[in-house]
Amino acid sequence: MVVIIMAVGFIIGLPVAFTLGVAALAYFFAFPRLSPTMIPLNIITGVQSESLMAIPLFMLAGGIMNSSGLTRRLFHFSKSLVGHFPGGTAQVNVVANLIMAGMSGSELADASAIGKVLIPTMKEEGYDSEFAAAVTGAASTIGPIFPPSIRWF
Repeated sequence: MVVIIMAVGFIIGLPVAFTLGVAALAYFFAFPRLSPTMIPLNIITGVQSESLMAIPLFMLAGGIMNSSGLTRRLFHFSKSLVGHFPGGTAQVNVVANLIMAGMSGSELADASAIGKVLIPTMKEEGYDSEFAAAVTGAASTIGPIFPPSIRWF
C-alpha cells in the first residue's frame, strides 16, 4: 500500500518530501495501534543531532577559509606537490581536499570551499565542468575518514 501511494505521488509529480510524508501518514493510519506521540517524538529526536548542527558551521568555516585566501594558498601548495604530473590539476584537487579534510572534517565544507577555487581553475585549463565537479565531489568524500570529522563524535 505504501509503495503504491509513493508510486502514484511520483507519477503525478508531487515533490519527494511530500510523497514520503503522505506515504508515512498512510502507514500510520493503516496501523492505528501505533501511538500518536511517536510522530513528534521521532521528529524531535531526528532534529536533535550534533551532526545537523555541525554541518552549517563547517560550511561557514569553509566560507571563511575562502574569503581569507586560505584555500587559494592551499591550492598553490598542492599544485607545487603534484601539479607537474599529467592530469595535475585533478590531482591537485584530490590533494587539496585531503588537506582540507584534516582542517574542516566535513565533506560538504570541503566540496564548497575547494570547489569554489578549483572548478573554475580546472575549466580554464580545459577540463569539462562535469569532470571537474565529479572530481571535486569524489575527492571531498575523504573528509569523513579524517579524525576531526563530524562523523567521529
